[in-house]
Amino acid sequence: IKLKYYLPKAIGLFILLWIPAIGQPIGPVLWFLFSAWMLSIPYADYLFDNHKVPFPTMRDALKVKRGKSLSFGSLVMVCTMPPILNLFVMPVAVCGATAMWVDQYRD
Repeated sequence: IKLKYYLPKAIGLFILLWIPAIGQPIGPVLWFLFSAWMLSIPYADYLFDNHKVPFPTMRDALKVKRGKSLSFGSLVMVCTMPPILNLFVMPVAVCGATAMWVDQYRD
């Protein structure tokens, strides 16, 4: 289900990058936002799966608070870019997703 959600959007953004006047200025920004969104999904997925919440319901819950999900995903993405820091970011991101779930999505 997650791959069916990811692939069409990723392919569409990839095609957008090849459009000369539109793809170069807009494509990287959209790709960054899409990557941040897609990073917030797997980190939140562990917690939603533990509580038997199906993927479409989880996706809808993350969409309701899209700003928090995008800020979490973009922060994780930026922190995983430096070579040594990325080794420590993954466990911290799991803790951050847990804190985000407890604070925002538990209900």
